[in-house]
Amino acid sequence: MTDPAPPVRRVELLHLDPLACARVTAGLFAGALIVAIPLRIVAEMIALVGGAVPVQKPFAPPVMMTIVIGAPVLAGLIGFFAGLIVAVLYNLIAHWFGGLRLRLRDQ
Repeated sequence: MTDPAPPVRRVELLHLDPLACARVTAGLFAGALIVAIPLRIVAEMIALVGGAVPVQKPFAPPVMMTIVIGAPVLAGLIGFFAGLIVAVLYNLIAHWFGGLRLRLRDQ
């Protein structure tokens, strides 16, 4: 005999922790660039070897290192503040009009 299906619960998401959202979006933004920058560098090297782009004077190593390190840090900061602002706005709107309604089932 099979177990009956667990009941479905309906819940409403009324509050997001702004700092938790900020940390998550900061990690997502920075992580995306940490993955994208090496891929872009490899793609540019392949294009140079294949002759698709004319050879130009490359950036000086200190400038390149600043970009490689600084871009993910800057993206993380932008993500942090974006997540913070979105969470605060969500909380405000959810207070006025109600939050997202979810249907959850225990497994």
